[in-house]
Amino acid sequence: MNKLRKHTAGVKKYRRNICLISTLLVGSLPALVFCQSAPRPDMAATPQRPSFSTNTATTCVGCLELEAGVALDEHRLDSPLLLKVGVRENLEFFAGWSPIVRLSNGDSESGIGDVVLGTRVRFHDGDDQRPALAGQVAIKLPTADEADGIGSGETDISLLAILSQSSGRVSVDANAGFVFAANSGSNSQSSALAILTVGIGLSQKMSGYGELFISHLIDDGQTAGSNLEIAETTAIAALGVGYAISPTLILDSALNFNIANADADIQLLVGLTSAFARIF
Repeated sequence: MNKLRKHTAGVKKYRRNICLISTLLVGSLPALVFCQSAPRPDMAATPQRPSFSTNTATTCVGCLELEAGVALDEHRLDSPLLLKVGVRENLEFFAGWSPIVRLSNGDSESGIGDVVLGTRVRFHDGDDQRPALAGQVAIKLPTADEADGIGSGETDISLLAILSQSSGRVSVDANAGFVFAANSGSNSQSSALAILTVGIGLSQKMSGYGELFISHLIDDGQTAGSNLEIAETTAIAALGVGYAISPTLILDSALNFNIANADADIQLLVGLTSAFARIF
C-alpha cells in the first residue's frame, strides 16, 4: 500500500511538472513571436543552449536575444532565462536568471535562482582550416535561497576558453574552464571543467549534437544550485536537437545522462532561442 501511495504521488508530481513545462513554453512562444521586430538579413539567433558547451558565435550587433527553457530531473525543476545583447561583431554581454526553481527532495521547496552576469568575446574568426577562438567571463551572484538548498550562497567567478571548428555539416566545440568562489570560507569550492561537443546538420532546419561534460572539484564537498549534483568528479553525456522555425527563432531539446552516478540520473531540457529585437 505504501509503495502504491508513493508511486501515485510520483505520478502526480510528474504530471504537475509536465503541465508547468507546457505552460511556460507554450505561453512564451506567442509572446516571442509577437515581440519580434521585422527580421533583417543580418539578424539571426545564435543559440548557446541546451548544451553545456558554449561556441564562439556572438549575438548580432544591436540585437536582443533571449534563451528560455526548462530543465527537469527527478529532484529538480529549473527555468533558466538568458538575455544577450550584441555590442560589437565579436562581443556580447549577457544576464541570466531562473524565475522558478522547485526541489522535490523530501519536502518540496520553491524559489528563484542565482543571477549570472557575463561577457563573451571572439578573438579570432575561424575558417575551414583554422578554428575560431573566444573567451568568456561570468560572475554568479547568490540570489537563490541557500537555506532551502536552491543555491550555494556563494559568489562564483568562471573563466572559459572556447574553440569552435566547422567543416561542412559537422561542427566541433571544445571548452576548458575554471570556476572559483570569490568569497573564501570553509564551504568555498572551486572546480575545473572540460566540454567536448560534436554537432551535425540533419537537414536545412534541424541539427543534432552529442556531448561529454567533465567537472572536477578541487575542494571537497558538493556544489549546490546546479541542475545536476556535482560529486568530486562528474561526467555527463548529452544528446540534443535543434529546429529552426525561422532564422531568428530556434527550438531545442536535450537529454543529459549523469554517467558518473550509479543511479544514472537523467535530465530533460526543452527550450528556445529568439533574436527578437534590434535596439541600435
